[in-house]
This record gives sequence, C-alpha cells and structure tokens, in this order.
Amino acid sequence: TLRGVCYYNLMRDFCEPYNKDRANEQLGVPLVEKFDMEGTPERATLKATADLIIEDLQEAIKLNQTDKKYRFHVEVAKAYLARVYHWTQNWELAASTAKEVLEVYPLLRGEAYKEMIQSEVKQMGNELLRSGIAQASGYVYREMRRSKYRPVSLDLVKLFTEKEKDIRYTFFFDAEFLNTKMVKTTLRGAEMCLIMAESYAQMDDTRNALQYLNHLRANRISDYAPYTEHNLPGIDASALVKVDAHGKTLTPLISAILNERRKELYLEFDRWYELKRNGSPVMWWGYNGVKFETPKFMYVFPIPRTDMALNPGLIQNPGYEEL
Repeated sequence: TLRGVCYYNLMRDFCEPYNKDRANEQLGVPLVEKFDMEGTPERATLKATADLIIEDLQEAIKLNQTDKKYRFHVEVAKAYLARVYHWTQNWELAASTAKEVLEVYPLLRGEAYKEMIQSEVKQMGNELLRSGIAQASGYVYREMRRSKYRPVSLDLVKLFTEKEKDIRYTFFFDAEFLNTKMVKTTLRGAEMCLIMAESYAQMDDTRNALQYLNHLRANRISDYAPYTEHNLPGIDASALVKVDAHGKTLTPLISAILNERRKELYLEFDRWYELKRNGSPVMWWGYNGVKFETPKFMYVFPIPRTDMALNPGLIQNPGYEEL
C-alpha cells in the first residue's frame, strides 16, 4: 500500500496529466521494485507507472489488512485505488471502487460533519487517513496561523449560492472571508462520492451522476433543491477550469460536480491537482507591480538537480531543462 501511495504522489507531482491516448508515450517516473544502491533506473512510461501503482494496491487489497492500528489498512488501499482509477480516467472502475469505500465510510452531516472537519489532531468520522495527528509536530498550529490571514477567493465564495443554508459556508471562513476551516490533507468518504458523481457523468450515466451529486449536497445544505438535468447552474465563462479531464468543453453537469468538489475539499490540498487534471489553465497574479504567471509546464514539478546529477539517464521535464 505504501509503495502504491508513494508512486501515486510522485506520478501526480512529476508527470503530465494522464492522457489515455498517449500514456505509452508520456514520461512516468523510475520504477524500483528491488533495492539497488548502484542502480540508475530510467523513467518508465506514464502507463507503466500507473499500472505498477494499480498492481500494488490490488495486491494490498488481497492481503486484507483490517487492523486499523496499521494506518494503511485495506479500505485506505481501496480509496487510493479509486483515486488512481479516477486520475487515469478509468471511470467504470473508479466508480465501483469508490462505491465500496463509501458504503463503509458513509457521509456525515450537521454537527458530526463539522466536528470531523474541525478536529485539530483526532482522526474521526469518515476520515480514512489524515495529516497532523500529533500536536507536538507543530503542523496544525503552523498551518492554521498561515491560513487565517489569507482571504478566501471570491470565486470560491460565490459558488456557495445557498449561503447560510450550506453548513460549509458558515464555518469554512468568517464574515471578512478569512479562513477558519482546519487545514489538513485528508482522505474521506465525501471524495469517494464526488469521484462516483464525476465518473458516472463521464460515462454519460446522468441519473447516477446526479444521484451522487445530490447525495453530497443533501448532507451539506438544509432545504436544498435537488439538481436535475433542467436546473443545473450555468457554466461560468470566467472560471479557470474550462475543460474536463479529456480536454472537452465542460458540460453543466461536470461543471457542477467540479464546483462541488472545490467547495467540499477546500483547504485539503486538492485544488492544484484539480486544475492540473482539468486543462492545466494558465493563471497569473500581480504583486508589488510585478506579474507572476503559472504557465502549463509548471503544473509538472522539475526533477531535483541532485537526482539528475546522481542518475544521468533521467530525462528532465519540459521547461526545466536549464536547471
């Protein structure tokens, strides 16, 4: 499980977004299954990288480690497998695997949900895994101090169209739009529900896509109006994300699912990867009269210079060749 998770993180950071038509040509990462101090492995293809991750997680699931004192137990392996299927656009398996996890870790609502989200160090509710489980590390307080002084993007705020009816609107940020939500990396049931909704939408199964989108909203918004094919919000032409994972123009359904994901997983270190996965849009901002830009190639991290020096066979990612 650990090797699969580590390679999943390396794939998302150091590889291009997965393209099913080009995965055999896209660069993956070096794959090491046996330790060799003198080894200089070359970069595998992106497909080979994803295949190894899937094989590792499938093998971990067969071992069926159910003792939760080992944090990477079988349900965690299943949830990561759902994430990998989702990242690699294997929508059918993403939906079915996420469903298995959601059945064991169903959605919470009301105060139980709020308590889980705002828990400083205790893993609770439908969290399968989370960061910052010890106050001694200083993680929680350091990150919360930083986030409290960074205002929320108004593009995010306007997605909360139900405002105070949405429990997230009432405690993710304050009246001055400063962050109040607990900052942490987490793996929980809500993400599985969102994976299912998007996967069904990508398979043109509108009924199930709406079912799971509405399932999440029903647990977050009081007196909510269920989405149907006829009342989905319009697509915001000014939004950063304009295409889906296949590079196709957003439909109102996919747009609604991605917006719900942005709201639900805010401050859980998901947004960057969602931008990367859905078109890698160029963005910029100004500071002290200087324009700072994020071009497409910067969604892929550079191979560290130390690694390049140790292994001359490595290929640097495009845009960083001069490093």
